[in-house]
Amino acid sequence: MKDRLSRGFTAGITGGIAMNIFNYMSYYWFGLAKTRFLDYAAMFVYGKAPTNLAQVIFAQITQIVFAGFLGIILSYAFTYVTSENYLFKGWVFGIMCWFFIYAAGLIFNLPLLEKVALTTAISNFIGSSIYGIVSSKVLKHLDLSIR
Repeated sequence: MKDRLSRGFTAGITGGIAMNIFNYMSYYWFGLAKTRFLDYAAMFVYGKAPTNLAQVIFAQITQIVFAGFLGIILSYAFTYVTSENYLFKGWVFGIMCWFFIYAAGLIFNLPLLEKVALTTAISNFIGSSIYGIVSSKVLKHLDLSIR
């Protein structure tokens, strides 16, 4: 991939998939997260949690595509800073996204984000950390592959 936008989108999608794998484990296996990332996407799309399989699938696709858009932002942000410590910078980006998405939920009075359990907040923090680190690692790999 020669263009930065495509590399960023691909990196964001990959980070989003990794983040969602952790989120599903946290929700279904460990019982830490009380909501899934797709539930937040559903709140933005439908105004409520998904109630059937079609809504779940579309919300999940929407959430992963949004992660791709964030990857584009990350890829262009990396043009303004050095690639030194890119994993740390990716982690910071992931945490900033987590914080601002939580803030947007409060600003728009989304029920799932008004009162978040501590275990869910911690799980989402970890998931966002995974997103930032994986996205920045994939982006770095894609950037090096065109040289």
